[in-house]
Amino acid sequence: MLFFGINHAARIQNVFDEIYHDLRIGRSGLHGRNIFGVHSHPQMGRLDYWPRELGGRFADGVYNSEYLDENQTLGVSFNLDEPEIRFSLVIDFLETDERISMGYIYALDSRTLTRRPISVFESHARITDEDAILYFLERHSLTMEELAELHHWFLFDLFLADWFDGEQVQSRFSPDNLGRFTFEDARAE
Repeated sequence: MLFFGINHAARIQNVFDEIYHDLRIGRSGLHGRNIFGVHSHPQMGRLDYWPRELGGRFADGVYNSEYLDENQTLGVSFNLDEPEIRFSLVIDFLETDERISMGYIYALDSRTLTRRPISVFESHARITDEDAILYFLERHSLTMEELAELHHWFLFDLFLADWFDGEQVQSRFSPDNLGRFTFEDARAE
């Protein structure tokens, strides 16, 4: 049992490793806190697990809508075959059938958190033309700076703040010390 504790602690180098392994241990019935349970993390709805037959083993969950603005959806997806966590925020403009999507991917193998580019959709078609994106933002009175702030807010100021404030979390990390990982910004490509 001592070996398990040392081996497990060595794998956890940052808060994202901690979140992923907390889910894995909680699922296996070992002494994990399984923070995504309703009792310990009320902001998160239950996780849905998808079997390997559907193309891999995944666990997906979304924040309960009462913790977000009316038109926002915050989702977390765990890929249990290729160890990664995806965090995403979608803002729907229901009156126009448009939406903005932004997110991060954390890859456990490389310990890399990648900020994905912001995507804009009109009637389910992705807009890639820069002028069309700027026009979309102008119509909705948004700026790229505001979206960048929102991109940072949903992961660091909302999700991780809730993780550290969770009733049953005894994290080795804190908002001031997220641990060791590499940050990449795919927006700059």
